[in-house]
Amino acid sequence: SILALDADSGDIRWFYQMLPRDNFDMDHQGNPILADITIAGEPRKVVYALGKPGILWAFDRVTGEYLWYQQLVEHQNLYESINRETGEIKINTNLIPKKIGDSSLVCPGMRGGRLFQTNAFNPLTNTIYSTVSNECNYFTVVPLETASAGVQYGELQYMPETSDNVGRISATSAATGDTVWEYDQRAALGSVLTTAGDLVFVGDLHRYFHALNANTGEHLWQIPLSAPVNGYPISYAVNGKQYVAVTVGGSSAGTLHLARMYPELKSRSGSPVLMVFTLSE
Repeated sequence: SILALDADSGDIRWFYQMLPRDNFDMDHQGNPILADITIAGEPRKVVYALGKPGILWAFDRVTGEYLWYQQLVEHQNLYESINRETGEIKINTNLIPKKIGDSSLVCPGMRGGRLFQTNAFNPLTNTIYSTVSNECNYFTVVPLETASAGVQYGELQYMPETSDNVGRISATSAATGDTVWEYDQRAALGSVLTTAGDLVFVGDLHRYFHALNANTGEHLWQIPLSAPVNGYPISYAVNGKQYVAVTVGGSSAGTLHLARMYPELKSRSGSPVLMVFTLSE
């Protein structure tokens, strides 16, 4: 769900359930994006939300009015339908387990859609840049054991009828929700940074750091780093010179889990390191 709270009283101003009855750990834990844009000739204060289901939602953040949604993952089966005009949701109840031993292939799986990654809004291109992972997961109901040593997550699966590319960055119009471009690659992608110079920076969980054209999605540059790019890239300037910084290393369980989907890419763990680059004038 997404909630708007009164900052003074804590009262709920409005809310919207993007996935009623979540049986599969499909939270919307990521950062909402706030933007003031024009939609159909009308100025709007908008909030955008993206979570594990891989659906990007747009709402009027003052009134809570649904504006649009866009599916960023290649395939999903959590929803039976979403009404584009009203946002009305019908969940796929066939996935919901009924008894011990029931198993369902859920798309996207427990690592997203969008897991820890942040997305970014560029007011100059009026576009939102988001990364998602095209993967699925079998969920099986098992009896609870006392003093269990842990839970077996199971292996991730490629999405049905899709390629074996796991990572995707999707550029979406902030006004209409239309897809501007998509860039797919084998390894899962991390968080996004976009700059006023029409660039998009994103790292991947193989250990490469990439730059793309913000308008077209053209791949411009990449460099291998010492470990998977788990961190959140930032840009700053000192004495008129622009820098881009990102942290790498310190692999999480999620990173290692996703890496099993592309075993030919030997992703080293690596020590946590801060990497800083300069941009040419």
